[in-house]
Amino acid sequence: MYKRIFKLFSNNRRLIHYSSGKPPAILHKSVFGKEIFDTFEGIPQKSWSEWSQIRQELLTNKAFNEHNIDAIILGQCISKNNCSLGNSFIDYLNKEEIKFNLATTAKYFSLLYLLNRDNRFLYGKTLKTKEEELILDRYNSLRKKYEILDSITLEGSISALSLTKDWKKCITLLEDIKLTKIPSNLSYSVTASAAFLNNEIDIGWSLLQQMILDEKNIDNIVYYAYLNYLKATKNDIKIELEKLFMFLQENDIVIESDVALKISEFGNESGLTNFATAVSKRADCRNCNQKLEKFDLDNEEFAALKTAIFKNVIVGRDIFVKTNPNEVNRFNEFISAQEEFDVVLDGLNVAFSAGTRHSPQVFSSLVASVVSYFVKQGKKVLVVGRYHMKQWPRDNWSFINQNATVFLTNNISQDDPYLLYCALNSGKNTIIVTRDLMRSHKFLLKETKLRILFNRWLSQRQYQLVKVTAEGNPFFRFPPSLTFSAQKNGQYWHIPFKPCQDSNISWLCIKF
Repeated sequence: MYKRIFKLFSNNRRLIHYSSGKPPAILHKSVFGKEIFDTFEGIPQKSWSEWSQIRQELLTNKAFNEHNIDAIILGQCISKNNCSLGNSFIDYLNKEEIKFNLATTAKYFSLLYLLNRDNRFLYGKTLKTKEEELILDRYNSLRKKYEILDSITLEGSISALSLTKDWKKCITLLEDIKLTKIPSNLSYSVTASAAFLNNEIDIGWSLLQQMILDEKNIDNIVYYAYLNYLKATKNDIKIELEKLFMFLQENDIVIESDVALKISEFGNESGLTNFATAVSKRADCRNCNQKLEKFDLDNEEFAALKTAIFKNVIVGRDIFVKTNPNEVNRFNEFISAQEEFDVVLDGLNVAFSAGTRHSPQVFSSLVASVVSYFVKQGKKVLVVGRYHMKQWPRDNWSFINQNATVFLTNNISQDDPYLLYCALNSGKNTIIVTRDLMRSHKFLLKETKLRILFNRWLSQRQYQLVKVTAEGNPFFRFPPSLTFSAQKNGQYWHIPFKPCQDSNISWLCIKF
């Protein structure tokens, strides 16, 4: 047996040879047993003797013990997406009368969920009586034994219970999880899906709104479940479908291609003409020729965003870590004394756009070229940077100071928050020049609605420097001419979706 175990380590350079011929006492389980776990790919089952040998071999390493071994093996079956093999291991445990602890039970619930997920949520079918009884009996036995469950077991329980007639217990279990953490995407999603399939629409929408507040991504199964609800409902299909589209719009959600396909199939079944299409650079749909909109912030939304940026980002906890209050006061005085700017430029971001290994001459010339580009258009420019920029070559630095207003922060300060507020303070039409997407600052905004407004504002006003030619002419990536969000244009709904991970946005055009 030891020879076989040693084979598992043969390709590991960190292996220390033991003259005794015995395996090392401790090795992390992600390394130990890798060769065994790799055999879980594509094999529907293993025999009793094979499972017994695998279990014994893994237990020779102290990373594994009788308390975690079964959950780890079952977890590996699940991670390999091999539910049949997982069932084979469950059969082995039952024949050996090996009791399930909490960890194994949680994994077993996850396995039962994966085995029945598509039938329930994708196709809208109910579980067979035997399968439902298996889940409910296992869960009820668990609750008789344990009054309080850990969050992992709770989430496994939610996955399985969501498939059954007792799905409403998931709502209570979600509240139990919230005592220690925010529930996972999956726990929220399966509960919302169960609500839609069981015609508890208000509960489903309430859970989705909570997911948005908790910044959780919505699993595709929710959309599938909602479409299955639409197939069964007697309500007006167009009205119910528009509720989904409005939800996507309000939260700037771009769905995956699999969901877009299901919406398209549902549209065809319901007599709604639809096509997957593209949108031109001028924002015209190539199918219906309708022009898609760019969602500008109204005055109230813009004012709320401006206030929130100053409160949560400028005076927020992260700034005082690297900035003293005197600098914030100096910034306030600077803002009060200035008129509005047409362009706010991130000095260092522009300077480093060609890389950080260039000379100060290159850095300063890049900034000077961008300043010159906007000044020639008659625009008033603000450059936000740091004090060390004063050491740049005099010719370029003088040009920048003579043609733009400059605000410099301490060298250890974060200048991005000041850049953001200067841009917002100058009005809705101000251009912000930076390649930074400002994600860390967006997350400091506490309200989901404000984060959505921030994304919309930045995407519409941001110029990203691509390069500056030898002649000093800058080229930018300009803001898109539309908002990549679900929207109704005339008689047509346009739903954005991503065909694959790194591809451009495509659109589903649906005639209502």
